[in-house]
Amino acid sequence: MSIRSHKKWKILFGALWVILLAGCLLAWFESGVSPNRIPSLLEAWLSRFGVGRAALIYIILYTVRPLILFPASLLTIAAGLVFGPWLGIVFTVIGENASANVAFGVGRWFGRDFVRSRENALLRRWERQLRENGLVAVLVMRLIYLPFDAVNYGC
Repeated sequence: MSIRSHKKWKILFGALWVILLAGCLLAWFESGVSPNRIPSLLEAWLSRFGVGRAALIYIILYTVRPLILFPASLLTIAAGLVFGPWLGIVFTVIGENASANVAFGVGRWFGRDFVRSRENALLRRWERQLRENGLVAVLVMRLIYLPFDAVNYGC
């Protein structure tokens, strides 16, 4: 695939992503649902499927969550309500890892060329730190309370 064609695909998918985000935001505003009610609504909806199917649906929802910028905390609370504390933790950890990979992949695909074209000393040092001590670098970024999705997109 040529560089020009690759760039066109990025623009197309970027535009589709913005449309998806706008649609999700509009749907949420139109629904009038308070964020405080979302965990209980998710509980009611997921409970209809039985534990096995509900777990699969929950993990898929958590996996695509960074694409629609849905708050992770609301899904995590819903997991505790639907599956109880222990299974909720298990399914949340699986979903969190999958969503981190999605955000990382999206950030890498969309942002790598952008970062390379605007490289400066700080970005080079940050990328070197991620390459050499990835675990420590990500842990520090998480401990200084950067949003998880921002960390995953940035890596």
